[in-house]
Amino acid sequence: MHSISAGTQARPIGRLAMGDLWDSRHCTSFARSRGARMRSHPATKAYVARRRAEGKSKREIRRCLKRYIARQLYRALTTTMTPTSAAPST
Repeated sequence: MHSISAGTQARPIGRLAMGDLWDSRHCTSFARSRGARMRSHPATKAYVARRRAEGKSKREIRRCLKRYIARQLYRALTTTMTPTSAAPST
């Protein structure tokens, strides 16, 4: 994780270094899916409401939501990619 200054604020905010794997297409698709989920997905709406109750700004909520979606996506991909035991041949 890299420490990058948060604009005019003095405190650093941790950012994940995505390297060559992350480009503008990924950011755009992530932003679109995040927006769609914020408008229509009940679990995401509840997540946003929880974060709002914690006093987070809209920008911070979007950043948290990006990580939330990334965790869900990672779990979905890794569980579907794990090899299953092969059925015994008869």
